[in-house]
Amino acid sequence: MTLRILVRPKAVADLEDIWRFSKSEWGARQADLYLESLRSAFARLADTPGSGAVFEHVRANYQRLLIGSHAIFYRVSSRQIDIVRVLHQRRNASRILR
Repeated sequence: MTLRILVRPKAVADLEDIWRFSKSEWGARQADLYLESLRSAFARLADTPGSGAVFEHVRANYQRLLIGSHAIFYRVSSRQIDIVRVLHQRRNASRILR
C-alpha cells in the first residue's frame, strides 16, 4: 500500500533554502534537478517507508534517508509519511531535531 506524503512546514522551508543555495552555486537548472531528486525520494518512501535508517536516538520513530548531500528525516504512521526536515549531512541533525 502506498502511503500519503505530508511535507511539514520546516521541511518545506528546508527545500526552499536548498533550492536557493543550489541556484546560487550551480544555477537554476541544477537546483531544479537536485530538488526533483529529493522529491523523487519522497515518492519512493511512500512505497518503501522502511528504506531509511532508524534515527530514534534523537526522536522516537524518526528515520533518515540519505540523498546526495542531504538527509531526509521522516516518521511513518499507518496512513502517511511525515517529512519532518531535509538537512545537509554536515549539519548537526541531533541538535536540530531535539
